[in-house]
Amino acid sequence: MLSVTLRRVSDTSISLALAVDGEPLTDLSESRVRFPMEQPSGDLMLLLDGEALDTSVSYNNGYAIFDVQTTGLYELSVQADDSGSVEIIAANNSDTPASKISSATEISPPAPSISDYLPAALAAVLCAGILCFVIYVFRRKCR
Repeated sequence: MLSVTLRRVSDTSISLALAVDGEPLTDLSESRVRFPMEQPSGDLMLLLDGEALDTSVSYNNGYAIFDVQTTGLYELSVQADDSGSVEIIAANNSDTPASKISSATEISPPAPSISDYLPAALAAVLCAGILCFVIYVFRRKCR
């Protein structure tokens, strides 16, 4: 059984954990997270377990949007200046209601591309061709 735990730890961080039959997993297929937050005062930066990630974070209509490929503690911050120092944009908020936590953060897989459907389409065409051939041979023998 697959278990996914997505927990909002603070106004700027989430914890993501996966398990299959009770065994923890660390890697997952690339998925997109939409995280509700206030408009940042600068460019957003993503940290995973305290280490900066080389991934883009965008902000759109009240949501920070970023891709994740592994489990852990993700934290959003704002790059404060050119020296590389980082400013955490909100403090821990432990009194966030559980209903707000469960519905506030969404995780979704990336949009499928045409190449995702190509093998299935080719298999369907091949099956249709085989079926037509079998019908042709059967009708020819019945005459």
